[in-house]
Amino acid sequence: MRVVPVRFADPGGPLGGWLEAMGLQRVGAPNDFYVMYGAGGGEHGYVGVHHVYTEELPIVPGPAAVHLTFATSEPLDDVARRLADSGFQAPITREEFGAFLTVVDPDGQQVQIHESPPQ
Repeated sequence: MRVVPVRFADPGGPLGGWLEAMGLQRVGAPNDFYVMYGAGGGEHGYVGVHHVYTEELPIVPGPAAVHLTFATSEPLDDVARRLADSGFQAPITREEFGAFLTVVDPDGQQVQIHESPPQ
């Protein structure tokens, strides 16, 4: 499992260029909602840039707030079952772009675990 911090910013804005200047590479096709950047081809983790939507963000608001997410190569059903066995409900959401589960950590923060992007 790899850590994927997510910044809420314009996916086509200057943050992406900055991440590329830092040596990260764009993973997959960009879109208006989400762009992922990999470090070392994803072997060293990812950074996601997600558009700021109008509903309540899944983070404590503040300057440069980050949403903690993970990418896993393990089947999401297995991860969800392990979390449920430990007392954490983790419903899986399946979307056109892929699947992820959401779980609330002990501090009350939403954490998402996504299927790893194809390499």
